[in-house]
Amino acid sequence: MEQLANFINGKFIEPKSEGYIDVFEPATGQVYSKVPNSSSADINFAFQAANAALPGWSKFKPLLIDHNTYIKLLNYWNINWMIFRIMNLGIQESQLH
Repeated sequence: MEQLANFINGKFIEPKSEGYIDVFEPATGQVYSKVPNSSSADINFAFQAANAALPGWSKFKPLLIDHNTYIKLLNYWNINWMIFRIMNLGIQESQLH
């Protein structure tokens, strides 16, 4: 069974105090995963990490603006590649080359 953790400051971190919540598969009623039942301590830790990262991330926006066309082309290519892969799921990988 998969047990997830909080992703804070680039790391997966166990919840500080509240444990985990079961996630149920609606069709079967079986537990298939556990997710953190994050407390205010977890939220405060995440907020502090985000606040500390803000100065670096705030410099990222001008880069996005400068490279907007390039980023759009990459997204377009990625989406088209995913569509191609989905449409050709029955074809062996060796037949694609």
